[in-house]
Amino acid sequence: MLEGKDALAAMHTHADARIEIMAGSGVSTENVEAIARSTGIRSFHASCSEAMATDDRLARFGFTSPVERRTSARRIREMQAVLQRISGPKET
Repeated sequence: MLEGKDALAAMHTHADARIEIMAGSGVSTENVEAIARSTGIRSFHASCSEAMATDDRLARFGFTSPVERRTSARRIREMQAVLQRISGPKET
């Protein structure tokens, strides 16, 4: 279930292209297509992150947690592919 999709769709409709509404918070490759189709929004904010292990020595001293989220180039490429697929071919 996509929380807030009705509110996003209403904002997008009300904006009427005067401003661009950007969806964020929890946007992922798994749900971006559903968000786009149900709201009409085509701008998204996503961290495209995944859990990665940190330096064990830093975690032992309490400087960081054993696992942290970092932006992933792979997830960015995946998001880009989904967005290109749903927006259609680029005009040249």
